[in-house]
Amino acid sequence: MRVTVGVNDQSSVLSQWHGAKAEVWIFDLAFRRLALLVQRDGANDILYVVGIGCKHITGPFRWDNAKLSVAPSDTAKSDITGEPLTRLFDQDAGFELLCTSGVMLVRGLKTDILTSFGDEFSSGPDQKP
Repeated sequence: MRVTVGVNDQSSVLSQWHGAKAEVWIFDLAFRRLALLVQRDGANDILYVVGIGCKHITGPFRWDNAKLSVAPSDTAKSDITGEPLTRLFDQDAGFELLCTSGVMLVRGLKTDILTSFGDEFSSGPDQKP
């Protein structure tokens, strides 16, 4: 079963996954969405962190001991609205993803998500699933 994490709970859920492995898993150029797969050794559950409307990425494709956080960017702003972009980052790993339409977290069992993941990539770049 997949569960989409509400925006207000994203920071606390990400902190629960500190120390896990993270890697760039799926990228959809047409919809400008990027999914990170976050998983712990020996665990059955995983977390997808999906950037929506990706504008910029810096850092590794895979790293251990992830400490992902999400916050509004202090410097990067939308070209259209002037609003701050969403910043998904891991300071220690040197990873940063800037997104125009936020971040979505999807958690569940490996078997459920890895075989059925895709709905998060089926709508346009400015639509939040």
